[in-house]
Amino acid sequence: MENHKGDRVESEDKFKLDYEQTCQQIRAFTDIRFKLLAFVPTLTGAAVALLSRVPDQWTVLAVGSLGLFVTLGIVFYEMRNTVLYDAAIHRAKWLEVSLDLPILTYGEQKGGLFNE
Repeated sequence: MENHKGDRVESEDKFKLDYEQTCQQIRAFTDIRFKLLAFVPTLTGAAVALLSRVPDQWTVLAVGSLGLFVTLGIVFYEMRNTVLYDAAIHRAKWLEVSLDLPILTYGEQKGGLFNE
């Protein structure tokens, strides 16, 4: 009987650790999005300012092509990031139910940041 109770406590500790790691991963995905949101316009503004003085059209074309490929890379990265972010949110919701977190708002489901 005690072994069963000890297994339940150990399982709950694993869920808590998993929930903590999942929340850290969600914060990391969000942080990456905001960094990209700040980085891309800044880099674009700097490129426009520098290239407006360059008379050689081939240089402008080359830098523009590079910008296109970098933008496409960022879009594909963001698409993958969104899939992983959604999976992490889904996992956090499941872990909140498994941890039996209290309900703080009105509703039928278990509580927790991602379920409410």
